[in-house]
Amino acid sequence: MSPPGAETPSPATPPEAAPNAPAAPDSRAWLLGGVTALIVVVLALYANTLSVPFHYDDTLIIDGDPFQDGEVDAREIFDWTPRRFLPNVTLAWTWSAIGETDLDEPTDATVFWPYHLFNILIHAANAVLVLLLLRRAPTLAARPAVPVIAALIFAAHPLQTQAVTYIVQRAESMAAMGLLLATLAHAVARERLAAGETGRAVAAWAAAAAATVGAGLSKETAAALPVLIFTWELAFGLGARAEVAPLRRLRAAGLAALPYFAVSGMIALMATRYLGGGSNDFAAWPGLSYPFTQLKVHWRYLALVVFPFGQTIDHDHIPFATAGPDAGSILGGAGLIGLVVLAVRVAPRAPAATFGILWHLGCLSVTSSVLPIRDAMVEHRLYLALAGDALLMAWALDAIVRRAASPGPPPGPRPILVAGAILIVALGGLTIARNDRWRSWESLWGSAAKRAPDRSRPWQNLGVARMRAGKRLRPDDAAGALELFEQALDAYATAVDARRRRDERDLVGRSHESYPLLLYNAALAATEKASVLRDLGRATEALTALERAEGFLAEVVAIAPKLRQSYSALGNARYDRALLLGDAAPDALFESAIAAYDDALARRDPKATSVRFNRAQMRVLLLVRREQAGIDAEARHALLAAAYDDFAAVALAEPDRTTVHRQAGEVAFQLAIAAAKLRREDEVRERVDAADRHLDAFEARAPEERASLAPLRKQLGRLAGRLGIDLGADEQR
Repeated sequence: MSPPGAETPSPATPPEAAPNAPAAPDSRAWLLGGVTALIVVVLALYANTLSVPFHYDDTLIIDGDPFQDGEVDAREIFDWTPRRFLPNVTLAWTWSAIGETDLDEPTDATVFWPYHLFNILIHAANAVLVLLLLRRAPTLAARPAVPVIAALIFAAHPLQTQAVTYIVQRAESMAAMGLLLATLAHAVARERLAAGETGRAVAAWAAAAAATVGAGLSKETAAALPVLIFTWELAFGLGARAEVAPLRRLRAAGLAALPYFAVSGMIALMATRYLGGGSNDFAAWPGLSYPFTQLKVHWRYLALVVFPFGQTIDHDHIPFATAGPDAGSILGGAGLIGLVVLAVRVAPRAPAATFGILWHLGCLSVTSSVLPIRDAMVEHRLYLALAGDALLMAWALDAIVRRAASPGPPPGPRPILVAGAILIVALGGLTIARNDRWRSWESLWGSAAKRAPDRSRPWQNLGVARMRAGKRLRPDDAAGALELFEQALDAYATAVDARRRRDERDLVGRSHESYPLLLYNAALAATEKASVLRDLGRATEALTALERAEGFLAEVVAIAPKLRQSYSALGNARYDRALLLGDAAPDALFESAIAAYDDALARRDPKATSVRFNRAQMRVLLLVRREQAGIDAEARHALLAAAYDDFAAVALAEPDRTTVHRQAGEVAFQLAIAAAKLRREDEVRERVDAADRHLDAFEARAPEERASLAPLRKQLGRLAGRLGIDLGADEQR
């Protein structure tokens, strides 16, 4: 992919070697030792992640439509999300091999290890690719320990955990693999072309093209490839000789990278084409707020690279630039410009520094520049950038060791290896500790909530974790479950308060739709708490929890009328409160519950059968109350008819739901009596026949309950006899 007329001078001359100096005699030993060390380190540091459960987007992706039929249909997966085609295909293969499991509450932790093992192997392979790429840098040929230490830093740095341990973020590491392979193949192609081996050069460029396609089908960050090629050429390429003027170096690097811009454009076009489907990232970041914010985020990233403390799954507690450039944005932008100028100026003397700086910025050029993305700052975006940072660290470590040995002879590799080992052990310890945070939702989001107590998302997901734990514990320990539900409700309430206090978050990467869902989840936590309190006989506290749930849900239906499930949840909360209040419950409470169920069905609630059943129950309860106070025949008939229609619909939709047949039969009998009082003989016959059918269906499913139906059967037979309806000898026993 080298353009016509591109410069193909001899390789850059390292300061410590002659122009054509061969590799060190022990080059293969360094390679074998480095690869072995990388594999051992990666496996050791990530062994504690094999049982880490699904987190956050894991269930959203793996629960996607293409995964549900148990077969891997590549075309369907591509149509579903081409931007993540290759990662999603690997997820589908794993899902198909393991078999269906409960994504929210897997009963067997062994279902996780195949997903994690794949991510770990990809990370190990990428670390090896970093080593192979840096070993091709001419200026590092006489310092074989530097590429090894750099690759080990890349492998062991704790900032890599989110891209490796978070299952769906294999998209990041797979795209990085494609970019590393493409850069490595490009470097080989340029070397082969300079040596006059055109055929091998073309083959290497073909490999670079294939790797680029693979990167583009993994994640749109592959569009950064031209910048990475430019970085390699400027620092270590064939035009990077020390005596070449800066402008000529820039020109040579630019010409070498030029063909890759076409590939980058295709990837960007595909990403833009398929960013639809509800994405509102542009709307969530008005004006130029995103790029101005990123000018500050870059420095947060660099601080984490150097001092990897305070990691979190949610970094959105950074100061956002909501109205335009502020002092932080201006200083951050000036600092980044200074870094770029410095990288270009020191290229002849310190190409490793040039590579480290520009590679870091180049890897972030897609996600942390102009195009807005929901989250301003996430750690997995640093995954490939750390290859440049790692080389900077290893190069600086080597420089420090050499300076410490001066004015004596240059030290051998042992001092740099010892110093590097100390650094790797320190980074590895942090990585193991960070991976331990991923072992549960509670620990992951609990730590995030502590770091950003004013942020809603950590508290919301902490609420999810506690709700799940409470549901698991409830059958065996009601008191323990109650404590967890109370903690979940507290977490959700804190999240709601955070959103209300800092509503400007909706302008920086948060959809307004997420706030109603937060309220809805808070309401569910309150109803779960009320349910346990009711079972424990603490009715007054249960009523308070239900009133709180109603408050959350009332706000939801007011601001998000399209959130269908909120109406049935509101009806259920009112239903439960009416049961707890008993005779003290006003009729208006029953009527409001029925109205909420009406709204749910009008909006085609996906749980329509359960909604109709609950609505029928409420109508029967309301009828009992009104009969005690006195009710006219027409009103009684209307309530019974509405209740029967719901019971009958449920029985038809779920014929194996045994008790509903009995309830439908009982209501049909009462409806026949009501019709008889209104002298509607045809309807009486219809209702008697319906009651008989439902009772037969109930007996067929629960023959042991036949005796309990005898009184009702007797009354039904008498009514049928008066009307001359033949129910059959069996039915009139």
